[in-house]
Order: sequence, then structure tokens, then C-alpha cells
Amino acid sequence: MWNLTQGIYPSNKILHSNKGISLVEVLVAITLLSIIAVPLFISLTSASKANSDAEGADLANYYAIGKIEEVLAMDFTAIPLSSPLGTPLPPPISDALTIQGRSTNRNVYVELSDGDGDAIPDATLKKITVTVNDVSLSTLKADYPYATF
Repeated sequence: MWNLTQGIYPSNKILHSNKGISLVEVLVAITLLSIIAVPLFISLTSASKANSDAEGADLANYYAIGKIEEVLAMDFTAIPLSSPLGTPLPPPISDALTIQGRSTNRNVYVELSDGDGDAIPDATLKKITVTVNDVSLSTLKADYPYATF
């Protein structure tokens, strides 16, 4: 029978040693693992927080778009203007909702907008802005008469 171990590792005494490992070797191994593991855990924690924040922003965007759709579905004359400007409309147009266990307001602001470039707001064009948390979306709604034939 051939003894390949001797042929492959003729001078390697570590494989045939019964001494075990020393305390220095254990400390070096733990140090190397710490150098690798600590940044890995930090990056996993920050990635988890970033994912949670992105989910919150995505939900806020979703709810803001939903409220814009609700307001756009209203008749032009039924959409009140914010009075005074910069204050949200009262309920039921502005409302409260719960996102990720936190109660937040979905504020709707409506003001007249200038559509023809003369710096005077037009009575037939309303700018609708919905704000949820840090997400703010705006759109325009016009009161154009439809042609009757």
C-alpha cells in the first residue's frame, strides 16, 4: 500500500503534531474575524434601516397619489381653495391615516394657478398639492368647458 501523505507533505510537521493550537493563534483568528464581522453587521443594519425608510417613502407616495386621484375625481367647482393660502383644506378632503404604525396627516392644498404666463392666477386652473410625511406631489386641474355639438 502506498503512503501518499509522506510523499505530499514530507516536511510538514504541523499535520502530524499533537500540540494543538496556541493562545496567540486563537487571538489572531478572533481578531481577523472581528475585523471582517463588525463592518458586515454595520452594513446589514444600515441596509435594513434604508429599506425601512424606502418602504415608508413608497407608502407615503402611494397614499399621496391616491388622494390626488380622489380630488381630481371631484367636480372643479366642488374643490375649495385653501384659505388662507398655505393652509391645508379641512376634513374630509385632508385626512389622517396610519403608515407603518404611525398616524400621519394627508394634507391637501389648493390654489389658483397661472396657466397663460401673465403672472395672474387663472380662475379656471387649480394647483392641487398633497403632502404625506416628506412626500409632496402636485398636479393641475382645469375647468375647460366641453364642446357641445
